[in-house]
Amino acid sequence: MLIRFRGKGKTFEYISAADILSDRVPKNKVQGKILLVGTSASGMKEMRTTPFDPIFPGVEIHATIVDNILKKDFLLRPKWLRGWNPFLFWDLACCLHLF
Repeated sequence: MLIRFRGKGKTFEYISAADILSDRVPKNKVQGKILLVGTSASGMKEMRTTPFDPIFPGVEIHATIVDNILKKDFLLRPKWLRGWNPFLFWDLACCLHLF
């Protein structure tokens, strides 16, 4: 899936799971919302590189995908590009001296 990123990390709201479990978050803030549970701790090896941010939490990639689907805001390859893919690969491979 081609992902239409919304920007750097922290584009979406983060709420601590501990706060939710301890009832420190008002129910109306999460009721009827899509919640994704993940980690943003660097030691958990869940950081990824994106076009906008070299250190991007994996759970936020999932949030971005959900957002793309809900808004029907997809990145699509143009139909005319399908026939050109082998040629573009060949050109790139030659530039990188892969052959």
